[in-house]
Amino acid sequence: MASSSSSSMATAQRCFSHDVFLSFRGETRHQFTDHLHQALKRERIRIFRDDGIERGKILKDELEKAIHESEISLVVFSDDYASSKWCLHEVMMIIKEHETSSHKHDLVPVFYKVDTSDVKHQTGSFKKAFDDYEDEIKAETDLKKKTELALKVRAWRDSLNKATNFTGYVYEIGYESEFIKKVVDTVISKIDYKLLYVSDKLVGIDEDVAEIQPWLQDTSPDAVVLLIDGMGGIGKSTIAKCIFNLHFRNYDASCFLADINKETSNQTSGLCRLQSQLLSKILKSEKEETIWNVDEGTIKVTNAISNKKVLLILDDVATEKQLRALLGRQRFHPGSKVIITTRHTDLTKAFTDAKVHSVRALSTVDATKLFSLHAFLQHQPVEGYSDLSNLVVARCKGLPLALEVLGSSFREKTTDEWEDTISRLEANPDPEIYEILEISYTSLKHNTDKELFLHIACFFEGEKKDYIEKILAQCHLSPVDGITNLMNSCLLYVDYFGRVMMHQLIKEMGREVVYRESPMDLGKRSRLWDHQDCIDVLQDQSGTKKVQGLMIDMQKTEGAEPNSAITIYNPRKRSLEGKIKHGIYANFEIGALEKMTNLMILQLNYVTFSGKCKKLPRKLRLLRWHGCTLKAIPGNVYMENLVVIDMSHSKLKHVWDDFKFPIGTLKILNLSHCHDLIKTPDFSGLPGLENLILKGCSSLIKVDESIAYLEKLVLLDLTDCTRLTEFPCLPTSIVTLEISGCGSGAIRRVPSFNWTSLGSALNEMNISYCNLSDSCFPNDWSSLVLLKMLDISGNNITFLPNCIQSLPTLKFLDVQNCSNIQSILGLPESLLIIQADKCESLENVRIPETQLTDLIYYTCPKLYELEGRWKARSIDKVDTKIIQYLGLESNAGDGMELDLKALSLYQKVLSHSLSNMLILRTKLNHKCCVCGTFVSCYVQKTRGYMDFELGVWEGLELDLMVLSFSPSIFGLYFVYSLLLRIKLNNKWCLRVSQVVHEFGIFSTCVFGKQIPSGFMYEGRDRRISFEVPPHEKSLRISGFCLYVLFSTKFKFSWSKRFFFQFIVVVHNITKDLLWKYSRIKQTIPNDVENYACLSLWRCGNLLEAGDEIVIDILEDTSVGKRTVEECGINLIYEDDDQQLIDGKRNEAHPVNAFDKISWTDKMDIDISDYVRSGCMPEFSCDLQKYNDLIRGTCNVPFFLH
Repeated sequence: MASSSSSSMATAQRCFSHDVFLSFRGETRHQFTDHLHQALKRERIRIFRDDGIERGKILKDELEKAIHESEISLVVFSDDYASSKWCLHEVMMIIKEHETSSHKHDLVPVFYKVDTSDVKHQTGSFKKAFDDYEDEIKAETDLKKKTELALKVRAWRDSLNKATNFTGYVYEIGYESEFIKKVVDTVISKIDYKLLYVSDKLVGIDEDVAEIQPWLQDTSPDAVVLLIDGMGGIGKSTIAKCIFNLHFRNYDASCFLADINKETSNQTSGLCRLQSQLLSKILKSEKEETIWNVDEGTIKVTNAISNKKVLLILDDVATEKQLRALLGRQRFHPGSKVIITTRHTDLTKAFTDAKVHSVRALSTVDATKLFSLHAFLQHQPVEGYSDLSNLVVARCKGLPLALEVLGSSFREKTTDEWEDTISRLEANPDPEIYEILEISYTSLKHNTDKELFLHIACFFEGEKKDYIEKILAQCHLSPVDGITNLMNSCLLYVDYFGRVMMHQLIKEMGREVVYRESPMDLGKRSRLWDHQDCIDVLQDQSGTKKVQGLMIDMQKTEGAEPNSAITIYNPRKRSLEGKIKHGIYANFEIGALEKMTNLMILQLNYVTFSGKCKKLPRKLRLLRWHGCTLKAIPGNVYMENLVVIDMSHSKLKHVWDDFKFPIGTLKILNLSHCHDLIKTPDFSGLPGLENLILKGCSSLIKVDESIAYLEKLVLLDLTDCTRLTEFPCLPTSIVTLEISGCGSGAIRRVPSFNWTSLGSALNEMNISYCNLSDSCFPNDWSSLVLLKMLDISGNNITFLPNCIQSLPTLKFLDVQNCSNIQSILGLPESLLIIQADKCESLENVRIPETQLTDLIYYTCPKLYELEGRWKARSIDKVDTKIIQYLGLESNAGDGMELDLKALSLYQKVLSHSLSNMLILRTKLNHKCCVCGTFVSCYVQKTRGYMDFELGVWEGLELDLMVLSFSPSIFGLYFVYSLLLRIKLNNKWCLRVSQVVHEFGIFSTCVFGKQIPSGFMYEGRDRRISFEVPPHEKSLRISGFCLYVLFSTKFKFSWSKRFFFQFIVVVHNITKDLLWKYSRIKQTIPNDVENYACLSLWRCGNLLEAGDEIVIDILEDTSVGKRTVEECGINLIYEDDDQQLIDGKRNEAHPVNAFDKISWTDKMDIDISDYVRSGCMPEFSCDLQKYNDLIRGTCNVPFFLH
C-alpha cells in the first residue's frame, strides 16, 4: 500500500465533459464497438459516441468541442473506416487536439481486423478508399474545390500516419472479451475520475480490495458494516479510499468522513461538525446542516441514512460514542454499506453483525517494490543498491508509511550516504515508528525547513496553506519553498481544500523531536502545546526565551464551561481576577508571557490573566485569543509585528482603546462572534489588511468608512451582522464578500448599500437571508466580470433579478429557500449549477439552450416544468389523443363522478361504534352531504390529485376499500383495488394519474395489477421482439405505446413511499437505430404492490413495415427489489379521421395551450429530431446520457408532496 491512514484529499473535478471520445465505422457498431461501448459504460466511463448527433446537422465546431471536452479519444479502425469522410475528419481533429491542447489529449487506436501498416500507409482496404478520393480530385473541375479537396486528403493521410504512432491494440483473431478488457484497462489507466486523492504509487492493495469485494456485492441485511482494523500507518484509510473511488457511483449518496478521532478530540463541537458534514453529503446540500447538539444530530443522521442507499466510510473511529453519533440507531436502507477504519478491534461489539478485515503488513516483495517506487521511482532498486535497500526494507517490517517516508529520504543519495544512514538505523535494534520517521526529518537540508516542519506539527496541521504562509513568512522561514520541500519528503501534503495535512504518526514524531529538546525543563522547549505542560509553565512562570510558540485551550480542561473568562490588564481598572473553574483557579500572571521574549505564536482559548501588561513579545506574529473578556485591547500594547489577530468569541465592544501604533504587517483580523462589538476600528493603521472577518457580530452597527482605503483587502465576512445600519463603500480589491443574514440591516435599505462599490475583482458573493425583495437589486451587474459564485437564497424575491443575466462568468447560483420565487428565467449562458431547493412557489424554470445546466431541486411542489426539457401535467390537461393512445379515458373536469363503497367501517368515535355501510357519492367542485349529517365533504381538484377535506368528529378513522369506480375516469387499468385510510380534519388523496412529456415521449404511471388488453406484442423477462407488419390501409406509423407491469417484492416499513426508475432500450436492428430512455424517477406508495408504466413514443417514420425491433427493460436495482411481470407494445398509425374527432373533443374542454401537454409539443431534444428516410442513419439517440446531464442529482417532483 502506498498510503497509510491519513486525511482524505478530494481531488477537484476535471473540466472534461466526457472521459472518452469514441470514433468508429458503422460496420462494427452492433458487434465489437457495441461490446466495447458497454464494457466502458460498466466501468462508469463517460463516453461521447460520434453517432450521438445526427451527422447531417452537426457542425464542425460542435465536433471540435466534443473532442476538446473529452480526456482521451478511442478510435476503432476497421476495413471500411477510410470510406467515411466523417471518420477521417474526426481523426484529423483528434490529432490536432493532441498537438495543440495544453493537456496533451491522448489517443488509443484499436486496429480491428485491419493491418496497422494499411492504416499508416493507406494500403490494402484503405488504398481503395483513397483511390476514390484521388479520382474525385481529378474529376473536380472547380479549381478552388479541387485544391481544397486535395489539401484535405493530404491532411487525412498525415493524420492516419500520426495516429498509428500511438500505442494501441491490434485484434485479428481470438476472444474479443479478453481483448476488450485490455482496451478498457488501458482507458481506465489514462483517465482520472475519482473523488478522493490516492497516491499513484500503490503496491499490494489489490489483494485487500479483492477480499472486500464479495462483501460489497452481498445485499443481505447482515452485510452492512465492515471494520477495517490494523495499526497506525498500515494503510487502512488507503484501502477505504480506493473502495470509495471505485464504488461511490453505485449509491444514491456517499460520504467519506476522515480522521474522526482527531476531529472529535481536538474540538468540543467536533461530533456536531462531523454530523453536519455527513448530513450535507447524504442530503446533497451545498451548505452544512445546522446541528445544535449531538443528540439532535443523531436523530437527523438516523433519518437520513435510513431513506437512501448510501456508501458511508468512517475513518479512524476510536469510541462507540463516535459510532452512535454518526450512525444513529443503525437503521440502514437496503443495499447500504458502512466501512469503518479503526485501530480498536473492540468496536465490533457495537454491532450485531459486522465483518472484520484486518490489514496485514506488506510482504518482503511488495515492501521492496513500494520502497523502490519512492527511493528510485521504479519497481526495483537500481544496480548497486539492492543489498542496501534490503536492509532498510527489513527495518520497516512491512509498514507502508515508513517505507514511503524512508524511501523518499534516501532518494538521490550516494551509497556512502546510504550506509551512514543505515548505520544510524542499526543503532536502534527495535526501532519505533517515530525514530523511523525522524530520519526523513533529520535529512532535510535547510534548518528553516526543519523549523517550519516543527511549527506545523505542533500548531498548524489542518490549517490553510496560505494562512500558514502569511504567518511564517514573517518568521523568516520561507514557507512557500519550505512546504514544497516538506511535501517532496513525504512529511506533509496539501489537500483539495488547501489545508496542510500530515499523518498522525508524522505529527507525533515532530512533537517528539521538540519533547527531546528538554525532557525535564518544560520552559526550555521551543514549543508548548500539551495542555498540562502549558499550565505548568504559565503557573510556574518557567518559560524562557527558548519558547517560540504556546497553545493552550482551557475548554479542554475537564468540567470547563464554553464561556470561560479571559482577562488582561486594562489601564482603566486596577486589576481583573480570574474566575474559579472546577475548584481551582484557571488564572495566570501576565508576567509569565513576558519572559518568553522570542514568542512568535500565541494561541489562547478561554485563558485568564491578571497583572499589568504593557507589551507583548516583539517577535509575536500570531495572537489567537478566543473568548477574551476585555471591552477593548489596551492601546499601549506593542503589536507592531503581528500578522494575525484572532479575537473570536470575545467581549470586545471596540477593538482598541486609544490605538497608538499602526500595524503595517497585519494581514488577518478575525473578530467573529464578538457579540458586544458595536463598531469596527479605524482601518487607516492597517494598510496591509487582507482578511476582515466580522461574522456573527450581532451588535455591530457600523463599518468604519476607512475600509474603502484598504487596497489589499480580498475577504470581507459580515455574515449574521443583523444590526448593521451603516455600510460604506468597499475597496475594489475584494474577491470574496459574505453578507449572509443581514436581514434587517443596511443592505436592505437601499441606497445604504452601494451596489456600484462592488469591484470587478469580486469572485464570490453571498447575500443570502438578507430579506431582500425584487426592488433591492440593481438593474445591471455586468461590471462584475469575474463573479463565479452567487448566493441569494432565503430572500423575498418573486422572480430572478434581471442583473443576474448580465453576469458574464457566473458558474454557480444558489436560490434555495426563496419561498416566494415563482420563476427562474433569464439565466446567463455561463451558468453550470443552480441550487433551488425548497422554493415552494417555483413554477417555471428556463435554462439557456446552449448550456446543459445542472438544476438541483427538492421540495418544489409547484414546479411542473423545466422549459425545453420536461413538462408534467394532470390528466385533464393532456390532449385526448395522447390519453387515448395511452389506453386511458378522461372526462376529468367539473361533473366527474366518483363512487366509493366502504365495508366494515370501524373505530369508536367518542362513545359511538360505527358498523353501517357508508356510500360516498360526490362531484368535483360541488359540496355534498353523505348519509344525512353523518359525514360532509368538500372536493377540490389540485394538480392531478383530488383532496377531500373531511370534518365531523376529530379523530374518526375510516378504512375504505375501493370496489367500484367509473371507467371513464380511470381507464381500464388505473385502480383495481386500493385501500385508503381517511382521518377527519386531515386530507386524503386519491391519485389521478399525471402525464410527463420529455424527448417526445409521453408517460404516466397507474396502480393495480389488471393487465391491459389489446396490445399487439407482449413479452416476458423484460424483452419484446417483433417485426413491424404492414398496415392494411398503408397508413404510416407515428409512434408506439409501451406498457411495463411491475411487481414490488420489497417493503419499506419506515417510509410511506419509495422511488422507482427504469430504462427502456429500443433497438431498430433493420435501420441500425438505438434509443436509450431513462424515465424520470417517480414515487410510489409503499402499500402498492403492482403498478404499470405507460409511455407513448412519438417516433415519426423511424419505424416502418419490415423493421426488426427489440425492446429491453432495464431495472434500476438501487431503488429496491422489483420484478417486471409483463410488458407490451401497441403501434400507433396516422389517421386523419381520428385526428378530426380528437380535435372536436379538445374543443369541448378548452385548456390554455401553455398549461397543457399536446401531441405536437416539442422539447429541445426530441426523438423527432432523429427522423431519417431512405438511407440507414449511423447514429444512436442516447436519451439516458442527456437525462443525466440535465438532471444531475435532481428528480422531477412526480407525486412528491
